[in-house]
Amino acid sequence: MPESINILGKSPNKLGNKYIKIYSVDVKKNNAFGDFIRTTRLSKGLSTTDVQERSRRGNQKGVSDGYVSMIENGHIKNVGGDILKALARALGITEEEIFAKARGASPDKTKVRDERAENLSLKFGKVPPTKQERAEALYKMLDRELDLLIEE
Repeated sequence: MPESINILGKSPNKLGNKYIKIYSVDVKKNNAFGDFIRTTRLSKGLSTTDVQERSRRGNQKGVSDGYVSMIENGHIKNVGGDILKALARALGITEEEIFAKARGASPDKTKVRDERAENLSLKFGKVPPTKQERAEALYKMLDRELDLLIEE
């Protein structure tokens, strides 16, 4: 496979009756962050529209589905902190994890685990009273499963 592909487009350079410009697109470019976003999204069964909806906070706009797609395809390399936080919220991952991936680093597993535990605790606290019994059953099941993992 070639390292780059030339794509024709409009330009002030006239050749015959056509305006052309040659864009060089690196097909071997490293898009680890975009791949991470796509893989995470798909592993959770989410569409880019789902990510857009889940990234909203209150009446604020979320990250548009088109923007998510551009990140995944490597068209956007520098993503701001607010967008990263919204993506973390939408994808159900920790801010520590997404910021580390955006920097090209591996997240600190202890910090990620602690942040996940804190997020889970906050979610349990938001369960409406009518669903507390079900949430408690989930908590007990998780506790038993973790005990089994520890004993292995």
